[in-house]
Amino acid sequence: MCLIWLKVLVIKKYNMNTLWTFGDSFTEGYGCRIEDEYYKNYWKLGDKIWPVWLSELLDVNLINCGVGGYSNDMILDSIIDNWLQIKKNDYVFIGFTYPHRFDVPIDNKLKSIVHDFKDANLKKEEIETIVNFQHYFSDNILYQDRQMKRFKWIKELLISKECKLVVLWDVQIDRKNLETITGATNQNIIDGHLSYNSHKMLAMQFYKKYIKKDLI
Repeated sequence: MCLIWLKVLVIKKYNMNTLWTFGDSFTEGYGCRIEDEYYKNYWKLGDKIWPVWLSELLDVNLINCGVGGYSNDMILDSIIDNWLQIKKNDYVFIGFTYPHRFDVPIDNKLKSIVHDFKDANLKKEEIETIVNFQHYFSDNILYQDRQMKRFKWIKELLISKECKLVVLWDVQIDRKNLETITGATNQNIIDGHLSYNSHKMLAMQFYKKYIKKDLI
């Protein structure tokens, strides 16, 4: 469960409503973590990642289940693992990641090939299988359609739990014109993840698009 994972960011307040954020590195805040070079050299007081900004705008608790490198299947697994903890009137934001990501069994665990397969102790033919699948099949629109169908289905289930808001967003589209760490550091750090300014902008983008309109 997310609640016991070391990577999960949890912010607790007195009220009982919670913002749940699921996704990959763009939800985790990769590049902006305390161990990252960007944080060490560029962080300033008030800099935060978008789930923190959004939870403050909503004045709710935050449980951030984003993990760098997650595939869409892993993101769905994370939602399922936390299903019983998601309550009525909670907010849920789910980041749909690159559909070509997939998982393979390594050391008795399913792991995303984004981070693991190059350094894993795999046989030559196993690596060839992964590379061939990635090259010939993984970008086929049928895989994306199947994944999106599952996300839409789980969104409807979350709505049936009477969550206050359920948002499915696409990391390839919604962050498209936002500043990267590379841009924010004048290419001193080559990293395509969001800068601190972009995290704030994305939170405001979500707030204005999905929340503020309901308050007018």
